[in-house]
Amino acid sequence: MSETTAMLEIRRSDFTDAVKPLLKIARPRKGEEAVLSFDGSFLVIELGGGGVGVPAKGIWPGQARVVGEFVTSLMKAPPVGNPIVFKIMDGRIFAGSASIGCAWQAAEAKKIELPVNATPLNFLRISETYTDEEIRDAGLHKLIKLAREGRDEKVARAAHHLASLGITADDLREFIRKRVLGEKAR
Repeated sequence: MSETTAMLEIRRSDFTDAVKPLLKIARPRKGEEAVLSFDGSFLVIELGGGGVGVPAKGIWPGQARVVGEFVTSLMKAPPVGNPIVFKIMDGRIFAGSASIGCAWQAAEAKKIELPVNATPLNFLRISETYTDEEIRDAGLHKLIKLAREGRDEKVARAAHHLASLGITADDLREFIRKRVLGEKAR
């Protein structure tokens, strides 16, 4: 038998009105996750460095992390019905008849503030500032991985060209780490 972990009811008009601004600014990158939480009065949807609150009623004692494209598709074409029912059951989030797998975490999971249209530099800064668990809980682990991979590719190319000067990939990674954290390079 399935057990519902969380369930919220949202008036359809409240949902469509609330998500309009986020739909205009949020451009989730491939693999980016959205975080859905409840503050007692509003379903809070955070995506792409932006967030909105949608008036809601129910119980939602945690945070759901879900693929950003799923949330974007819900914003573009809201589920049928009024009210729209969001629920978590058996590791899936359901919004009306649509559903997808999600990760459920404690409500007090630390949030990471992300600027709208964040750059790889923003993600590298986050990777140096927060733990892997905090990054995972914020739904940013795939984007951090991509930023690190991009950095490593550039470092490998630069190290190849600078090898005759005795500069290694480790030297370059340390220089980048310091710059990302705002430290002065000597």
